[in-house]
Amino acid sequence: MAAGNMEKDMPSTPNIVPLATARPRSGPVSLTMTKVRALTPRAKRYLVADSVVVGLVVRVYPSGAKAWYARGRVGKGRAAPWREVRIGEFGQVGLADARDRARELLVTMRAGEDPTAVQQGDLPLGEIIDAYGARLEARGVVKRTDVLWSLREYLKRHLKLPAGDLTRAQVVSAVNALEVAGNAKDADKRA
Repeated sequence: MAAGNMEKDMPSTPNIVPLATARPRSGPVSLTMTKVRALTPRAKRYLVADSVVVGLVVRVYPSGAKAWYARGRVGKGRAAPWREVRIGEFGQVGLADARDRARELLVTMRAGEDPTAVQQGDLPLGEIIDAYGARLEARGVVKRTDVLWSLREYLKRHLKLPAGDLTRAQVVSAVNALEVAGNAKDADKRA
């Protein structure tokens, strides 16, 4: 069979993608600001790894937004858990700063310290709620004022306490009060 006729004689199989149209798998790339700017969004988010700082990646979202992350294991060996720490938005954090911050985070992770572990036990609950509000605003959550008002209203007795001193019973009591108030408002609307 001649090479030119082989393609005609092969049965068509829907599961086989011709090599010319398959998306090439790529390894780490020596990132530059121009290369990162040129990354285009896809239907699903994807990562592009930097070859200069192993562990630095840029994540490209379907919306076109891009963010820097440091990816690595906390500790040594295959049993060590993977962590992904957000460094910042592309455009707000430059490539050189992202590489420096990734190096710092990766050294910390290799030493066995988890940078994602919450160290907010000494902060007052009110400050944690304020930080949560800032994250909601950054994400563009529309009902953030309602959420923050509810948290502050039903946890107002505890806002100045260190978050680490709160008990489960105190939080459950506040959440139950919030649920009762929400159900009462719903009942009033239906009546």
